Amino acid sequence: FTFYAQRFADLEGKHTRVVAGVVSKDMQQTVGSISSNSGLQSLQEATSRLKDLAPFIFPMVEGSLDRFELFNGGYRVGAALGAIDKILSNHLGELVIAIRSLSAAMTADVNKLADDFDEQHVLCAMEVLNVAGNFRRDLRNFESGTRTRMKSLSERMVDFLGQEAEIGRIASAVKGGSMSVGSSFSLPDSLSVVDIDSYLS
Repeated sequence: FTFYAQRFADLEGKHTRVVAGVVSKDMQQTVGSISSNSGLQSLQEATSRLKDLAPFIFPMVEGSLDRFELFNGGYRVGAALGAIDKILSNHLGELVIAIRSLSAAMTADVNKLADDFDEQHVLCAMEVLNVAGNFRRDLRNFESGTRTRMKSLSERMVDFLGQEAEIGRIASAVKGGSMSVGSSFSLPDSLSVVDIDSYLS
C-alpha cells in the first residue's frame, strides 16, 4: 500500500496508458479511412463506433479516483489529480481530432449537400455533434463529482489531524502529571471504516 500511495501518479499513468492507448488507436482507425468520398454507410458506422469509444475514459478515471481515495486518503492530491487530468486530456485530444475528421468529411462538399439534400446525412452529422455534447456533459459531471469527493477527503483529513493533535496534547498532559488518563478523553471502543482508512493513510 505504501509503495503504491507514494508513487500513485506514476503507477496510474503507467497502467492506464496501455488501455487508453488501445482506445486511441481504435479511434484513429475508425476515422482514418474516412474521406470526403466516403459513403453514408461508412460515415454512419464511424460515428456509431466513435459514440461507443468517447465515454470509455470516464470509468477508467473514476477507478483512478477510487484507488486514490483508498490508498492515499487525500494525501498527495496534486500529483494524483495531475495524473488523472493527463489521462483525460490525452483522450480528449484524440476525440477532438476524430470529431474534426468526421465533420470535415461530412461537410467537404457544401454545394453537393445543398443541391442533393439527404436527411440521413444530416442526421449523421447531428449525431457527431451529439457525441461531442455528451462528452462535454459527462466531463462536467466528472468534474463536479471530483470536487465533491476532494472536499469530503479534505474534511476527513482535517478531522483526523484535529483528533491526532488532541490525543497528542492529552498524552503530553498525562505524561507531565497535569491530567489523569480518564479525566476528559476516552479512546473509542471501535473504529469505522473511514477512521481506519484515515489512520492507514
